[in-house]
Amino acid sequence: MEVRKDISEIKLTIRKITEIAKAKNNCIRFDIGQPDFDTPQHIKDATNKALMDGKTGYGPVRGVDELRIAIAEYESQKDGLDFDESNIIVTTGGMHALFSVCLAFLEKGDEVIIPDPYWAAYNLIIKSVGGVPVPVHYVDDSKLLIEELERAITSKTKFIFVNSPSNPTGEILIDEDLKKIADLAEEKDIIIISDEVYERMLFGEHKFSSIAKYAPKRTLRINSTSKTYAMTGWRIGWLTGDKDLIIQIAKCIRATIACVTNFIQYGAVAALNGPQDEAMNMKKEYEKRYVAFKERVDKIGWTYLTPKGTFYMFVDTKEDSWPFCLKMIEEIGVSSVPGAAFGDFGKTYARFCYGSVSVDKINEAFDRIEKWLKK
Repeated sequence: MEVRKDISEIKLTIRKITEIAKAKNNCIRFDIGQPDFDTPQHIKDATNKALMDGKTGYGPVRGVDELRIAIAEYESQKDGLDFDESNIIVTTGGMHALFSVCLAFLEKGDEVIIPDPYWAAYNLIIKSVGGVPVPVHYVDDSKLLIEELERAITSKTKFIFVNSPSNPTGEILIDEDLKKIADLAEEKDIIIISDEVYERMLFGEHKFSSIAKYAPKRTLRINSTSKTYAMTGWRIGWLTGDKDLIIQIAKCIRATIACVTNFIQYGAVAALNGPQDEAMNMKKEYEKRYVAFKERVDKIGWTYLTPKGTFYMFVDTKEDSWPFCLKMIEEIGVSSVPGAAFGDFGKTYARFCYGSVSVDKINEAFDRIEKWLKK
């Protein structure tokens, strides 16, 4: 029995690295894209209470009212846009939100413009529903390459993906650039998918801005509790957009999962409405790790795309990234993800995630790397 060619040709490259690193003793792991913090206690307490209160049956397809209201208030605060619960769908993580949008809109052969380098799941999700990813290098030294985007658009283009702050680069798009992309999408009648999962992880004076404020009717915003609140395994995300689009996309929730786990949604309510101290403390720690990581990379002399947020650094090793990363795991027990997993631009790059590596471990890893490179 044969599966669809679209599925059989998908390569789960990052998982391969994860499996090798997991099997290596005393491996310092920069491959895992998640926090090493525990979920704040008040979130766990709210979830436990919901569980003990019997919130264990089916929930509404679009999510429980309390969470959708909390999300609408949260999203409305950011850019002055006015959302209510009719603009929200709760999903099983940000990936499920992305999948539901693609499932709802993409016909076989429809094209989706994605940033190169891109989060590998974009490629996976688009192909899994028969779409065609079209990688485009959006930014060069923080300059938007709007001409590259224009050239990539064809009669089959259905979406433009925006990911700011970006996984894997940590790059952000400024308001001027967001408006240019929004104007282009408006002119060509293209839907914008804005992945905003890392919006709370910006360094220094950098501020988050959503493309939705320039194209509110045609932008679908993806977000989740995973990174901000150290809730990666909880699988709680959401989709925000025009209520007429939301009504249609909700059918895909019904067709895939029926509803998000009921009691877990009350934990997400506590995350959004409760104290933000621990989330802010995590962010401060990531910034300390970034400073430590940058110092050691600069000492080696590697070049990199300077991140303005997230907990990633995209480092140019000047070598084919797959052999380099595999050797680094096997020979010194330091793991990172080959940049080739994020598109053609990353062929000589490696993505290091310091979200789950302490400052002490960062220094230990680079002590190993320095000795290794000298050999």
